[in-house]
Amino acid sequence: MNKPFCCAKSLVANQKVCDAPQSRALQRGKKAAQKAFVFSLEAALSLILLSGFLLMQMPQEKKDLHELLVFQKENDLLKIWAKQQKFAPEEMQKDFEFAFPKAGGEIFLDGKILQIGNKTQKAIASEIYFFSSEGGETRISIKVFE
Repeated sequence: MNKPFCCAKSLVANQKVCDAPQSRALQRGKKAAQKAFVFSLEAALSLILLSGFLLMQMPQEKKDLHELLVFQKENDLLKIWAKQQKFAPEEMQKDFEFAFPKAGGEIFLDGKILQIGNKTQKAIASEIYFFSSEGGETRISIKVFE
């Protein structure tokens, strides 16, 4: 497979040009360098894409604690009303408006519904049953409309 040595005179510089094993090795080295450059360029692009993918922030779920806050306020109102054992609709409405100044809602008290503000589609509701010492049962429910 080895080519015979070929020496020829260059017409331009009047020098001998030889196709010696050193020049073939240089040609193979140049081809290998070109292949290595293509490989390293591809590897660099792959690393850039991989690092970009890994560094990309995943969208985090929005933690909305507003519903929890409304639910806690509703339960606090229900506990206070049950403790006081006063179920006056006017006072209950004032308490509701104090706890939820910008929201509408409904208070359900033993079959009577007290409407406060505007009614919307989305609501958060809580309910309690209060048993008095006389044996009576009172159902109180609150809905807060968003």
